[in-house]
Amino acid sequence: PRPMRTACHPARPADRHRPRRSPRRLAVGVALVGALLLAACDDGGSDDGGADGGPDPTTATSAPTGDSTGTTSATGTGALAPDAPTQAIALPGDQVFPEGVAYDEVSGAFFVSSSEDGTIYRAGLGATEAGEYLPAGADGRTAALGMAVDAQRRRLWIAGGASQTVFAYDLDTDELLAALPVPDGGDASLVNDVTVTDDGDAYVTNSGLPVIYRASITDDGSADLEVWLDHTDTAIPADTGILLNGIVATGDGHLLTVHTATQQLYRIDLATKDVVAVDTGGEPVGGDGLAIDGTTVFGVSPTSVIRTELADDFASGEVVGETTDEAFAFATTIALVPDGRMLVVNAQFTARQDPVLPFTVLDLARTPAG
Repeated sequence: PRPMRTACHPARPADRHRPRRSPRRLAVGVALVGALLLAACDDGGSDDGGADGGPDPTTATSAPTGDSTGTTSATGTGALAPDAPTQAIALPGDQVFPEGVAYDEVSGAFFVSSSEDGTIYRAGLGATEAGEYLPAGADGRTAALGMAVDAQRRRLWIAGGASQTVFAYDLDTDELLAALPVPDGGDASLVNDVTVTDDGDAYVTNSGLPVIYRASITDDGSADLEVWLDHTDTAIPADTGILLNGIVATGDGHLLTVHTATQQLYRIDLATKDVVAVDTGGEPVGGDGLAIDGTTVFGVSPTSVIRTELADDFASGEVVGETTDEAFAFATTIALVPDGRMLVVNAQFTARQDPVLPFTVLDLARTPAG
């Protein structure tokens, strides 16, 4: 159901690169309160979301020269230096409430989704403002949350939130390839985040139902979506608050996904569908978007990005650090970009009645200086 916009207040900005303090109490408390506020404060067709993950690109490429809709050009000068200050990229509009972000290593562009109306924005690295790429409501895309780029096949996958649909677009032609309704829908369903495996299949979480979907497009253009895993009888809680959120592919035949309410990370075997709770010594890893670079996982909470170093089999790991910035404003998702930097979305979900304009995405160093 659509919650009311009442009793929602902006969170106090965090101190930049502050050290970790009582991580379980702080991070779990922030995430649980944030999730509840998000569910209580959103009336724009979605109420939570995830992030794009995938391996870190290692080379910068040229930025796009504009956007396909004839709106504001969104050019940039390329990746920022590793030690460059945090840069804010402005998003046009006063009701954006951005949620997802995905980076395309081929074009050097990144994409940002609006949870409010489904607009997709695009900018080049180094840009200070994004332009509209896909307009609100097109193709039934009335909300957009997590996204993933399949650079090899030139596809942009979008989790459609409460629209109950997974979308795929051709990044070279900007044309819709597929709009795939989820089979189980309903008011509780929230199609949240997406990742792409080496074979081109997209795996999509649902934060309201205990399922993971698999979507695919064949060489002849046929598209399909199915419930790939019902995790009701697995190690993943199926009846505890907001369910699965961020999801990434490890590249070795596994998926990693995080439970929003508990901030517990899970490893899922793609071949057998076996589920293992990743042992992080009881430390929360962030309950929203995920990104991965080798065996390092980056997890987002409303006020920080938590780094967890995992073992080679991804079954255990240790939280090794936390990055925050005074400019964070209810962070939701992350994309890794060249030169040791990351893009973090400021969703402002706790400022529904009085957001600070413009809405922004932050380009900042993945780890604190020094």
